[in-house]
Amino acid sequence: MLPADAEPAGVVARARRAAGRIPGVRRLAEKLGVVQPPPPPGFDDRALRPEVRQYLRELAHSNRFSRRCAVDPDSEMVVTMTTHGDRFRRVHIALESIASGVERPGRLILWLDDPSLKPSRALRRLIRRGVELRQVEPGLGVHTKYYPYVSGIDRHSRPLVTSDDDKLYPPTWLAQLAAAARQDPDIVHCHRAHHIEFVGERIAPYESWPPCNSPEPSLRNFGTSVSGQVFPPRLLDLLREEGTAFLTIAPKADDVWLHRVAISAGIPVAQVTETPQIFPFVPETQAAGLYMSNLWEGGNDAQIAAAYTEDDLRALRAAR
Repeated sequence: MLPADAEPAGVVARARRAAGRIPGVRRLAEKLGVVQPPPPPGFDDRALRPEVRQYLRELAHSNRFSRRCAVDPDSEMVVTMTTHGDRFRRVHIALESIASGVERPGRLILWLDDPSLKPSRALRRLIRRGVELRQVEPGLGVHTKYYPYVSGIDRHSRPLVTSDDDKLYPPTWLAQLAAAARQDPDIVHCHRAHHIEFVGERIAPYESWPPCNSPEPSLRNFGTSVSGQVFPPRLLDLLREEGTAFLTIAPKADDVWLHRVAISAGIPVAQVTETPQIFPFVPETQAAGLYMSNLWEGGNDAQIAAAYTEDDLRALRAAR
């Protein structure tokens, strides 16, 4: 018998395995990153690969004993993240994976919209090492990860990197994004992108978009923040000017809104490597998520249809 607090994760894991036997569902889950595509072997909360377990042990040791600053004041990169609900108790793991990287950000900010959440001992250790914990008013949803930072600066001069609270980022995660941004500072760079496809004059369903297979920039490349994206200062200024229009257009699809604002300004997206990078989940963080409504229930398609203007569609159709 599993401990009581482990039962929900076990139920979810069993449901995910059952769903994976339905034709097409496994492919969607792999595309979103809910499971790893083979190879490597599948990944879920209950079946950690040995190298992931070892990495978790290293991060736990670093969190308890490291005195290394989580940030580097000489770095121009700003990394932001948000969390909510039960994920808050494990958000320190994702933050530690960034703080322990070979390249650290100049700022590492965790935005919270729930004042009832109190930092764990592990998170307090990271705060002492330089992680910033910032409270904001609720209502921004998934856009909390970037919008409070974007809207709080009148003129941006530093790139912004978005990160997720449920991912184990490898040591070179930020270094690769930063190197790409330094080489071409005027576009969006990401570790994982899809290539937007069309059916006639309209954007094809999100689930049909293939993975990006080139490091070349394109307006049709659709970056996903789940693996990390770096946005140039010019785009941050544009996002600030757009305000909170995302609340009515794409309230649950931050990647849709970020891409729409970028391509409307002619800013393409480039994947750092030729193939998309999918990183392991932090254990016990997948009991709930936006992927159910955004992907499997067509929520992404509805928000995509609302977000892109006719001018955007013409620009996308002309791109390759």
